[in-house]
Amino acid sequence: MMKFEELAEAWLEDYQKSVKHNTYINAKQAIENHLYPHFAGIAIDEVKSIDVVDVIRNLDRTSTTLGFRCIGFLERMYTYAYIHRITLHDPSHRVKKYLNLRTKRYTRPFLILSDVHAYFDVSLREPCKPEIAIIFYTMILTVVRLNELVLAKVSDFDFEKGLWCIPAENTKMNREHIAILPSQLSFALQNYFARHGSDIAFPDFRDHSIPMKKHTVWDRNNKGGKGRVMLGVHSPHAFRNTFSTYANEEGWNRDYIEVALAHTTLDIRFIYNKALYLRQRKEMMQW
Repeated sequence: MMKFEELAEAWLEDYQKSVKHNTYINAKQAIENHLYPHFAGIAIDEVKSIDVVDVIRNLDRTSTTLGFRCIGFLERMYTYAYIHRITLHDPSHRVKKYLNLRTKRYTRPFLILSDVHAYFDVSLREPCKPEIAIIFYTMILTVVRLNELVLAKVSDFDFEKGLWCIPAENTKMNREHIAILPSQLSFALQNYFARHGSDIAFPDFRDHSIPMKKHTVWDRNNKGGKGRVMLGVHSPHAFRNTFSTYANEEGWNRDYIEVALAHTTLDIRFIYNKALYLRQRKEMMQW
């Protein structure tokens, strides 16, 4: 009979084919750190639902997101086993419903402009490192995703044209995206890149040979800074929501806004329309 870790390795090998490398690594680490200690060495048909309930309940008490992710991995692993006729047993079945697990979101959907100014004041005041400050400054003025930002290279930036070309492998949708650099940000980034001298656009402040870690930004956002106390738990993604809300209220063309956010849509018009609206977006992003 197949052991639990053998099923996990088989599923991970299959999972790796359909996701980005970082997503695969995160899943592998979560399984090894939180599921192997309880189920490694046990035959997959001997894993009991009540044991899964106890493990996921304890993880949920530590972190709702972690509990939700781990039960998701278990469900996928046993679905894989069913599809490949390894077993009909599924100890993860209905565990999520039994524990009433849901993705809990406490982040604010967007920030009013006065909150944005106050947030920067409390989160980026001294002793905030300049490496953190420039990341926040870039996020709010380009509305790119955090993952796209930390993976950037200096060579991706064209300051003469005021453009930032984000390679497809760094984007959520696996599609190249061109972000606009407002003039004040372009000036700040040129000075910053000249100071740190690394090929990586936003290097770790301890080791300039590796990118800034996302959790470092999250720590400043919610723990290291006082933004959490002032605004409640807040996600860097809220800067994108803030931009979209105010740009729509101001009457900017919906197409310009959606292209700036690198969104995809099922609207048939967008499937055929591949316009980048660079000139129009430069006006919008400078606004």
